[in-house]
Amino acid sequence: MSNVGRRTFLALLGAPAAAVALPQTLGKALAIPAHSRSGTIDDAGYDLSVHGPNGFFRRFKGGAGTLQAGLAIQALYGPRHDEIVLEVENRNSAPADVTVSDRYSSPSTTLKFPPGAAKALQFPVERTRGWYDLAVSVQGDPQFEYRYAGHLENGEASISDPGMGGLI
Repeated sequence: MSNVGRRTFLALLGAPAAAVALPQTLGKALAIPAHSRSGTIDDAGYDLSVHGPNGFFRRFKGGAGTLQAGLAIQALYGPRHDEIVLEVENRNSAPADVTVSDRYSSPSTTLKFPPGAAKALQFPVERTRGWYDLAVSVQGDPQFEYRYAGHLENGEASISDPGMGGLI
């Protein structure tokens, strides 16, 4: 096949019809010129989900030009493989109230992050035999949600997702 640009390829696949059927943000993203240096995905918003083995799930969702663009969030395994650690950093010039909800234990934690602040939040997974489901939101931005779920592998025998079986 000849070397065709992204827009030509999408047009051949029927992207204009898909853009009408899908959310308005996709139409905005497709409208950004192919070689534009001024437009970014933040102009259109995003909703990306990643699924993998052992219940691995990540969702990154946010709107155009909202506060979350300045947050850096990373999920890591704790050093003893008995906790999930969320490292949150506010790279924005404004303070942010960040809420982390543990969907297995119900409580939510809301923390204030001044500009430039960073914190590591630990969530033990012993009670759920390695399973976790954490949702991160930002006060004042209902479009923003980052979600981290799955099973922390430590080489030991475990159980199926307790959330699916109603055990939690």
